[in-house]
Amino acid sequence: MSEEKVIDLTGKSSECREHPVLDLTKAFNTMGKGEKVRFIVDPSEIPLDVVEALAKVRSIQVNVLESSEKRLIFVATKK
Repeated sequence: MSEEKVIDLTGKSSECREHPVLDLTKAFNTMGKGEKVRFIVDPSEIPLDVVEALAKVRSIQVNVLESSEKRLIFVATKK
């Protein structure tokens, strides 16, 4: 059984980075068939409906594990 990859897009760093939606899109685009990735995002930056829309067009299934005002955790599985 392979280890699940975790990508945290909530981190604030001192270096310049792109908007979290672009980071999520890039991560989705690099997923291989059958791959599962756990994402942690700030729903004020990437709302669930945006996650679901980005996933749908890429044949990625989203399973929400936790949802609050400050944090959204989901597992994305590439079909």
